[in-house]
Amino acid sequence: MFTIGEVTSVKITRGRLYGYPLSSRILRLFLIFSSLFAVIVGGHHIVRSLSLLSQGLSIEGFITEELKGAFVFSFGIIATLLSLNWDPNLKITNSGIQVQFFVFWKRSIPWDEIQEIRQAMLFSKMRLVVVKRLTPIHRLYGLMYGFMTKPCIIIRGVMKDYDEAVKLLRSRIERT
Repeated sequence: MFTIGEVTSVKITRGRLYGYPLSSRILRLFLIFSSLFAVIVGGHHIVRSLSLLSQGLSIEGFITEELKGAFVFSFGIIATLLSLNWDPNLKITNSGIQVQFFVFWKRSIPWDEIQEIRQAMLFSKMRLVVVKRLTPIHRLYGLMYGFMTKPCIIIRGVMKDYDEAVKLLRSRIERT
């Protein structure tokens, strides 16, 4: 609790939501749709190679088409999962943080499961909130931006009130 003038404020139980601007959301939608397009194109290559095989395509041609389709399909799946999970909204509460994943799914993470907040290796205005357990995609974020195998939540500098959110997270993590 803290006092402002003569008015005493109580602890925040509902929490504060930190989100990203519209431009960041539009970029995320573009990434999602382009990634899904890659999934469709890759799937089309796989189906086409199977139909060409029945029409007398050589094994070498089949393997080439199949590999091309599988590569594009796999890239599309990974890119879709990464872009769905990009720029999650954070709600910081007294019990922990609530993170919105995959556009619609929310997960509450208690303070005792949050290990640290650190700067990303390659980007100065990006922080990684290292947690004990989360989705496999979040482990991939840890590898890509922190060169570690621990799952991470990305907080980018374009987040509304980014500095305030990072400061609040640091103070809460230090208390636990």
